[in-house]
Amino acid sequence: MKTVTKYPWERINPWLVEIPASAREDMRVPARIYVDDVLWERAIGDRTLEQLVNVATMPASRAGPTPCPTPTRATDFQSEESPRSAPRTV
Repeated sequence: MKTVTKYPWERINPWLVEIPASAREDMRVPARIYVDDVLWERAIGDRTLEQLVNVATMPASRAGPTPCPTPTRATDFQSEESPRSAPRTV
């Protein structure tokens, strides 16, 4: 049975959940979150999904936002167009 959330969702595999782009009118791409059952329960209990869906509405979102395995409200989302850090040299 699916846990009740504000958004429809589908578990793609044991560690991946997807919120379809149709979940909110302004979403450009689906939003995916890598979580097991324990982290999923935490994610639906705070603002993680709201932030994830908000990022999926941004113009730079092409492949969809994917947060780190333990997302928090301070998660740094990266799109394909986001600059990456250069390797550190000593």
